[in-house]
Amino acid sequence: MSVPTDDSDLALVRRALARDAAAVDALATRLACVPRFIRVLSARQGLNKDQAEDLAQEAISIVWQRLPSFRGEAALESWTFKICEFLLRNAARKQHRRRLPTGAEELDDVADVTTLADDDRADGRMLLAALDGLEPAYAAVIRLRYLDGLTMREIADRLAIPLGTVKTRFYAAIEELRARVTTPTQIKP
Repeated sequence: MSVPTDDSDLALVRRALARDAAAVDALATRLACVPRFIRVLSARQGLNKDQAEDLAQEAISIVWQRLPSFRGEAALESWTFKICEFLLRNAARKQHRRRLPTGAEELDDVADVTTLADDDRADGRMLLAALDGLEPAYAAVIRLRYLDGLTMREIADRLAIPLGTVKTRFYAAIEELRARVTTPTQIKP
């Protein structure tokens, strides 16, 4: 099977974004590469199966959210692979931080929360304030994921709620944080 040209990938993405059912199905088939990418990359990072599954779900969600930004400058799978690589690097960094002595990770917590914003210059304290403004159930999931470094499955176990509920709260919280954070120094009420 040959990889389509970049133009056909861009056309496919545009049709899928326009809610063309055949294009959405074709795109979903093409994105079946994500779990394979994560499986291969996570083996290099020493992540366990549950962590890899969580990252694969997160990667698929991020790919679908970022489809409007796909410009067709690379094959869809190449673009997707970069997203998977980024997620795995963050996961590896969190895994490393878990092994640091107590207190050493506190400095990294604020820096890690800043990755929630698109603007790399975002102030970590401002994001923590935005996090405090979230519905408590959403804030709890974000804190457990980013500040405690738990996997989605670990969060579900800790909160005694279904894994699907954790993921729904997580992605809703991320969207709400993005909506609240307008500039590095301003938070929407």
